[in-house]
Amino acid sequence: HKDASVISIFAQRQDCIFTPEQIESGLINTDSGIRQAFAEYHDYTPTKVQIERGLCDKSSSVKKAFAYRTDCKLTLKQIERGLTDSDSEIRQAFAERDDYTPTSQQIEHGLTDESFSVRLVFASRSDYRLTPEQIERGLIDEFGSVRQAVVERQKKQNKRA
Repeated sequence: HKDASVISIFAQRQDCIFTPEQIESGLINTDSGIRQAFAEYHDYTPTKVQIERGLCDKSSSVKKAFAYRTDCKLTLKQIERGLTDSDSEIRQAFAERDDYTPTSQQIEHGLTDESFSVRLVFASRSDYRLTPEQIERGLIDEFGSVRQAVVERQKKQNKRA
């Protein structure tokens, strides 16, 4: 883990430039800390293969780092897989992406997610309209922040109408 810490420090520094070979080596390293550091290193654009491998990584921190990258376009299949991941932090990271509009099925799944943080993100998004049933459910959500997000969202939509 000592090596992973040193490499992580270098990967996070602004003045370090890694070659494509070094980046690839970091992304396939056996240490998840090193893979995460290179996934979070933004001075390169990952290839489609690197993105897919990162999104399928056994380490949730590596998956999350790739999910939060906005410099790469994800496929609809990758987005769907992220929104249905077993880890709620991964689902939240994918829900927060603004480079896609969720399908009605994804919206429904997100608004009924077991994790309040995922429900909150879906209740707060403004790139689709909630159905009356979704509004009703949101207004009685057990978490006040979700209820408040639905109220605020409806206020904004009513002003536009």
